[in-house]
Amino acid sequence: MEPMKAHPVRRALTAAVAAALLGTLLIAGQAAAAEGASDAVPVGETWYDTDGNAIQAHGGGFLEYDGWYYWVGENKRHDSALFLAVSLYRSQDLKQWEFVGDLLTADTPGVCTTGTYAGTACKIERPKLVRNEATGKFVLWGHWETADSYAASHLIVATSDTIDGEYAVERNFRPGAGEVATEHADPTYPGTDGKWGYGSRDFTVFQDPDTGDAYLVSSQDHLSMRVYPLTADYTDVDWANSYPLFENRRREAPALAKIDGRYVIITSAQSGWYPNQAMYATTSDIADPAGWSQLAPVGNNTAYYSQPTNIMTLQGADGNPQYLYMGDRWNPGALGSSTYVWLPLTVDGADLSMDFHPEWDFDPATGSIVVPDLALVSEGRPVEATLADAAYPPSAANDGIAYNLNTSGDNTNYYKPAGVPFTWQVDLGRTRDLSRIDLSWRSYNGSETYSAYTVSASRDGRTWTRLADRSANTTVGFTTDALSGRYRHVRIEVTSVVNDHNGNAASWAAGLVEAQVWA
Repeated sequence: MEPMKAHPVRRALTAAVAAALLGTLLIAGQAAAAEGASDAVPVGETWYDTDGNAIQAHGGGFLEYDGWYYWVGENKRHDSALFLAVSLYRSQDLKQWEFVGDLLTADTPGVCTTGTYAGTACKIERPKLVRNEATGKFVLWGHWETADSYAASHLIVATSDTIDGEYAVERNFRPGAGEVATEHADPTYPGTDGKWGYGSRDFTVFQDPDTGDAYLVSSQDHLSMRVYPLTADYTDVDWANSYPLFENRRREAPALAKIDGRYVIITSAQSGWYPNQAMYATTSDIADPAGWSQLAPVGNNTAYYSQPTNIMTLQGADGNPQYLYMGDRWNPGALGSSTYVWLPLTVDGADLSMDFHPEWDFDPATGSIVVPDLALVSEGRPVEATLADAAYPPSAANDGIAYNLNTSGDNTNYYKPAGVPFTWQVDLGRTRDLSRIDLSWRSYNGSETYSAYTVSASRDGRTWTRLADRSANTTVGFTTDALSGRYRHVRIEVTSVVNDHNGNAASWAAGLVEAQVWA
């Protein structure tokens, strides 16, 4: 194995240290719970704060202020979609997070009342926090809904004089309410004129680092998004100067950043709590509705089992920024156990890419993201597999195409076996010191499945050693397994494929989008 490197080029650690760090996440949960800290960023694993509690900051927003990174998000420790609290954490190294407090709770005055709705329960999702330099106020935004549906499609705004202070609700509204008639009614609207305004669901708030201007981008309905300039005090939207974005493309979960003078947005498709392919687009002028590029895929076909929530800019000591994708790995059966997928983004001109790393480190002194320096050794190598559909050959599972160009239904490129069980194996060309295997599974939107499987390896292609046993796997879309030892051949054996929605066998949905062996 190779040393780790500072993303994207600087080598930083010895091979021995890299090997040790690759095993960190195998004991991270136990060690963190005992010691109340995380030594690395645990991608897709439970992340503990400095008190030893699982971090509850889902759908989060981030703000760098006064020497600290602040992370605000949904507290789901009660395993419910209903609002419990918006919680705040802080860190100086992105790894060890201290719980600061709850900014909003169900007891906050006005948090669950608006228009004709005066319930005692509601929903607040994807909170975002910004600071207005002119007013000195901290402004907290959220997506608000009644307890019983997602028909209201509101925004809620609260402000405070201090980042960890008492936040007061300023407004709970739909943009353009009282002025704009739209197709989707707001059940909380007190009027009878049908002018209930633009609905707003998944959203983000973005503050331009060059101009100080701020914007809100949200899913207006099931089909399109909308871009709003914020008012000068950041507590309202300028709906009259808003415009639709990605019309009829069914995008949601926006995350926005400014990279090399261009605005970059990452969004997901709509598949409930299940993951799907993230897409990005760019523009040089956020005020120009026609300036956005076409949507292009980033990451694999399920965004490594995550949904985007934020893009963080990390300023390096050398003046060169790095960018961090931040996503949620939702667990709909136990929302409080949902985890976080934070991964470095690579920028190459106008192109954006994202590779998976099961763990990585951050050096706050240099502002450098440090990732394991491993080689992908399986791509394009000879493969053997159980009989396949001719249109979806075994070679599709290591051709370097892990993404999906469809926004619904099936994937666009994958190996499709004739049935289940099936095997797929690759010849790496020579003996390699194996580190891990990442598997991007076929994922049919609306009928997402999980596969029970094992991973074995061989030096000669005849005698096999089992390296990973995932016979009890119930994770859909994307899995990763640590490997060890020197081998030339790697085999995946799938024994069952199950529809996660109903528990039924689903051999018709079996398939591998990409198998990546790292050494």
